[in-house]
Amino acid sequence: MALLLALSGCSLPFGERASPHYTLREAVDVLPSCWSPLTIEGGTDELLLSLCSSPLFAPDAAHSPELAQSVTDVTASFGDRDAWEIGESAGRVFRIALREDALWQDGTPVTSADFLYSVRALLDPTARFARAALFTEGDAALCGAADYAAAGRKVYAPWTEDEEGETLFFPLRVKNSGYFRRSAAELASDGALDAALYGRLCARADEAGFVPLTEDTEADLREAAAVVFASRGLVFHEELWRELFWLDTGEVREKIPFSSVGLLAPDAHTLLYITASSVTADRLRDTLSAYFLMQEAAGKRLGDAYATSSDATVSCGPYRLVSLSESEAVLVRSESWYGYGDGAHDGQCAADEIRLLVPSSRTDARRLFFAGKLDRLPLDEDELTALADSPYLCVSSAGEVQQFLFSTDTDALAALDAVVGSSARLQSYVPFLRALSAAIDRTALCAAAEPPLLPLANGAEPYDPARARELLREAYRLAALDGVCGPETQEVIRCMVSASSALSEADKRQETILNECIAAAAAGTEWEGRLRVAFLCGAQDRDADFAAGRIECIRTTRAVPTAGEDGVFCLPFGETMRGTLVSPKLIPSDGSVRDAAFAMDDASFEAYLHTCGCELPQ
Repeated sequence: MALLLALSGCSLPFGERASPHYTLREAVDVLPSCWSPLTIEGGTDELLLSLCSSPLFAPDAAHSPELAQSVTDVTASFGDRDAWEIGESAGRVFRIALREDALWQDGTPVTSADFLYSVRALLDPTARFARAALFTEGDAALCGAADYAAAGRKVYAPWTEDEEGETLFFPLRVKNSGYFRRSAAELASDGALDAALYGRLCARADEAGFVPLTEDTEADLREAAAVVFASRGLVFHEELWRELFWLDTGEVREKIPFSSVGLLAPDAHTLLYITASSVTADRLRDTLSAYFLMQEAAGKRLGDAYATSSDATVSCGPYRLVSLSESEAVLVRSESWYGYGDGAHDGQCAADEIRLLVPSSRTDARRLFFAGKLDRLPLDEDELTALADSPYLCVSSAGEVQQFLFSTDTDALAALDAVVGSSARLQSYVPFLRALSAAIDRTALCAAAEPPLLPLANGAEPYDPARARELLREAYRLAALDGVCGPETQEVIRCMVSASSALSEADKRQETILNECIAAAAAGTEWEGRLRVAFLCGAQDRDADFAAGRIECIRTTRAVPTAGEDGVFCLPFGETMRGTLVSPKLIPSDGSVRDAAFAMDDASFEAYLHTCGCELPQ
């Protein structure tokens, strides 16, 4: 399945089934004690659950059908619109058709009753499951779900008056437009908020995610504000401080029946999903791709023991769990899974058996791999750099973007010009920055990084030297009319790239490639021989320097590209990547390959092993 591949950190597909038997052996850090859909947190618990379950829609770009066949907006024909307060801009009704050939491993059908049971268990107001947010928050929230799940909780309201003696609270999961723009939880999830700082806030929060304002909390929030604002090139204003806080009203939310939640089951294979706000079917599919079902019968029988052992797990996915210990989990094909015969999953889940092993150390993992007892070996940064050219290296995105940020603040750039004697104000001209984007060969730039990066095709302008040449001419014309540049102008874009005392060899390679790209684009224009980039280092906080206008350009790595911020032009060029060394045993002996990229003979792999002081297992 697509989710299994994503969680495995490797893009290698499993291909067609090997003959006569194929076992995939994966290393994991730890095996979970519970993998219930109610409590998974995104580690090996989610990996194990994803092997034994199918979501309603696959977590791929198209959100391909899995347990659900389709989602249809039936708002216009829904008869109880007034009862559910569905208006022009609030609430939609979707009919979800479940596939009728989906079975649990015991042969019983997967039905809409299982879905209702699973959602009700997740929203249980006495349990306070964090994953309930799938249905209580966001665009695809179920109508009434937030009120049902909040029964018995305190009622908070935004603070509007400076009332003496009142305790104020900071909400972790509420967006604030004037301060953070997103909730603290979203910022932490994206890596924009320090994990340790967010952890301290969570430790002080109540079950609803509200943190009492103390001296320690205030210090943490001011630190967070400084970081978030600096990342946007903005300055924190004290008047925004009051917008953060809420008050405890002294009220408690009343209990409401589950029938007040917008989830109905007209028949065994149909659901009506009523949203609290207006949302598209694509957005709903996205939400449902992250949710897994519980079997109603097993859930009622097992209670909290559900998904805590092989005997307490009921699969509706491609594999079923047959044994579990502290050091190994063994799963085999679940012949009840619809995907083995529906024609839509050909080339997926070809392994007859999967073994999840827990090496005692990094050294032990390497030993197991080179002994042929593991099929994939995740690499650290040093290994990834050293093995970048290996024919058995499989890479995937590690989820962070490397980018150049250019200041476009005219006043700040003019001040820099006065101090440095440059023409930094050129960066305030859009054609100039778009020309740089079109001039840069991202593939070459990413290959020069250490470790290498995955090139990004996005940006203001894709790589096109001819287009860059046109934009440079246009930028010169506009800037010359304003007196910013002239026939004698020599423009050096100063780019702060690291806090190190000296540029690394990789930095020097990237600087050379950038200048070669710019020179090629500038040839035949007014900028020929007069435009270059100079990498700088030594700034302990280049983000703060950039925000304060002390430098016109920085290279930085963040969880998401910095886009749409006032006074900043973002040019993302590469993604950090994780690497996995793949065993030749993943290539079937019959000569067919699971991925064309790994169509290498054993001799080349054996030569690589020899350079590592290892030999290919006989």
